[in-house]
Amino acid sequence: MIKSLRMVNVKGQNAMQEFDKKTLIVGPNGSGKSTRIQSLGIAILGYAPGNGKTSAETFKLATGDTMTIGLGTDHFSFSRTFTRNELLDTKTGKTKVEINQSLSVSPGKGEKKDADKKGRIAEEIGTFPVMMDFSEFLSLSDAKRRDFIYSLSPISTESWNRERIVAHLVEQLLTGELSENNSDQFQTMEDMINEAVQQFPESLAVSDGLQSMIDWTENELKLWNSKKKDAQGAVRQIAEKKNELEETDRNIADAKRELEELQAGLIKVEKQISQDTEKRKALAKRSARLEEVRGEIAKVKAEPVQVDFLDIDVQIAALESETVEALDIEALTAPLKVKAAEAKAKYDEQNTRLQGLLEKKRTVASTIKSLEEALQKVGELGGACIISSVIACPKDFTGFDAFIDKKKAAATTEIAELDKQMSFHKSQMDAFASEEMQAQNEREVILKKAQEINQKNTGIQKQISQLQLERNNRQTAAQRRDDKLKLLEDELNRLNAEPVDAIGEISMMELQASGLRNQIGILKQTIQEKEKAKQTILLLQQSMLDNRKAEYKAVCLKQLQEALGPKGVQGEIVKEIIGPIKNDIWHNLKCMDFHFEPFFQTESATGQQIFQFGWINEKGHYVNFDALSTGQQVIYLAAMMMTIIDRAQPKLKLLVMDNLNHLDSRNFQLLLDGIGKLEDRVDNIILAGAVEYSFNANGWLVSKLGPPVEGDLVQGEAVIDATP
Repeated sequence: MIKSLRMVNVKGQNAMQEFDKKTLIVGPNGSGKSTRIQSLGIAILGYAPGNGKTSAETFKLATGDTMTIGLGTDHFSFSRTFTRNELLDTKTGKTKVEINQSLSVSPGKGEKKDADKKGRIAEEIGTFPVMMDFSEFLSLSDAKRRDFIYSLSPISTESWNRERIVAHLVEQLLTGELSENNSDQFQTMEDMINEAVQQFPESLAVSDGLQSMIDWTENELKLWNSKKKDAQGAVRQIAEKKNELEETDRNIADAKRELEELQAGLIKVEKQISQDTEKRKALAKRSARLEEVRGEIAKVKAEPVQVDFLDIDVQIAALESETVEALDIEALTAPLKVKAAEAKAKYDEQNTRLQGLLEKKRTVASTIKSLEEALQKVGELGGACIISSVIACPKDFTGFDAFIDKKKAAATTEIAELDKQMSFHKSQMDAFASEEMQAQNEREVILKKAQEINQKNTGIQKQISQLQLERNNRQTAAQRRDDKLKLLEDELNRLNAEPVDAIGEISMMELQASGLRNQIGILKQTIQEKEKAKQTILLLQQSMLDNRKAEYKAVCLKQLQEALGPKGVQGEIVKEIIGPIKNDIWHNLKCMDFHFEPFFQTESATGQQIFQFGWINEKGHYVNFDALSTGQQVIYLAAMMMTIIDRAQPKLKLLVMDNLNHLDSRNFQLLLDGIGKLEDRVDNIILAGAVEYSFNANGWLVSKLGPPVEGDLVQGEAVIDATP
């Protein structure tokens, strides 16, 4: 059970919050309720639920350069410290910011590395993200929600297995009526069932194997529906073409030889056209380039060249004189790092001693209670034996009460001394925390100064680099111009020296090619008609066979899909899984005096697989969870989370809910009373909200928070409000 939560620099708050079996945190907006809930999430998960999972996202809640959150249970405590570090790259002058997380555990078992400490925390309190971040469940897809809920209540092998699914399919689909009326379709159905069952290896669980069969059936149905459509279209087209054919297969060999001769002639003409066209393009390109090169030569010759750079040297010398010597950051900040580390070590040492004193105080208090119970027992015996009241015992216990009083007085004195020592260690912890903070602040001042100097020097160096670049450009300007001019003149000479090939009359050749294409087109059409005359009957017969095969398979796969899906096996399995979970949620709702039956919807009106949930209101309407009011969602989530935690059985069973101010006074009281009846199922119940009306919280630790106070380490005020 969680006993305490310590926050340092979390959203401007430093506080120590105590917890009981049932804890209610109330107070006005800004008093720190949600901060405590977020801090619980950071302590258990390492991140704030709903704010991103990286250390950088979590550190957005910090005030200053460090943030610490500690959690204490009955026998174990740990803390997470997030630290912001700035690293300065002396070469580039850029500052890189890193957020680091460090862990401490108590009592330790020799853990040195943070990875070992994380493992220890997981060993002690477990990890169950949905418990702290239910929005993570709500953001899942329907399929992921379904898989999560299924994982809470696995399928019983005694109810459904691979053999029963096969028997169900055979019984529903391979009927005697089908075998008698259509033996071909019966055989196709049997083949489809056998292929589907092959998708369910015996090593798979029932839910995985069934889903594999459904996925295969869906893909196959799409394939054969498409083939059926294609085959039906082919039958119609071929039948129509048969009636339209005008050519036969006579003289097809002569027609093919003539076609080859015409194609060879066309290839020869087109090749010549292509060659002459490319020659014409090359000639036009050469002429255009000649004019372009001549223009570029004239432009280069007209460009002015400046080689004087005395003014640049003067500017560079002036800038170099403004450069400031960089600070030795490592030497200046090293003592401060040591000072901060020592202060933190002393703080942890005092905290360890404080925890030991707390445990010792509990032991002394337990001793007092045991002595008082012994005294009461002796009084009740009245001369009878402890073993049996029917046996007389002459033992004289006179003076035993004085002995007890003496022991109690000694214990009371010891407790007072322990309280004094605990007060001393708490004051020491405050002093060391202040010392660590002061060292961090001094280090920040040094880093900031070093950054300013570096930024100034970087700016100066940038200006010098730009001036040096300008100086180099002036120096090489004349050489670049001469080199460019030489390249252009060489290209001009080469272009003038290139020979010019003869070019034929392209328009005449294109007319000749067009005539050949027309003859080839007519001849191809003739040959195609002759070929169709030979193949049409064969294709028509084959298409009719393919069409019937596709129709049979499409029909069988459709029936198989329905037998496996939400209306068949899958629907029956879902009822077995969802039923107990729904009943648990319903029971929890009734405990809170909400008599709305919950529902889970796994199939849409169109037959699609979905996973939605909600409850049936007083009018019999099915209201989806997203359509419930904010207050109703709080009630539903409380009932559902209690069910999830009860079934998942995490190491630490914790029900945490915030923003209960969305509930009116009546529903809030129902929530308190109802959840209280379920407290034996969890380790802690922690609720929070800006509740401004009266309520009855008997049995609850009510922590009333006031306006936040910057920089104070305070314990949340625990007051039981028993207002009827």
